[in-house]
Amino acid sequence: MAASLADATGVPTATTTALTPWPVVAVGLGVVVVALGVVLLRAPGDWARRSSRHDVPAAATAHDGGTPDDRLDWDALSRGDDPS
Repeated sequence: MAASLADATGVPTATTTALTPWPVVAVGLGVVVVALGVVLLRAPGDWARRSSRHDVPAAATAHDGGTPDDRLDWDALSRGDDPS
């Protein structure tokens, strides 16, 4: 076999290669990743729900009981006040 391989490739000292377990490990990990992806897609949960943890309270942005105004917030920041 080595002679036919050397003739086909043009490399006179062609040697055979040894098999390692890494291709099997890679395929196994690929199967695990795909399985976890399927489980994640089927997992219950409200993915569209938005957190309000970092939202500014409405009372903090309303000036004089009105609607929030970006210019007033910017002016407050220029004065050194924190409008949030």
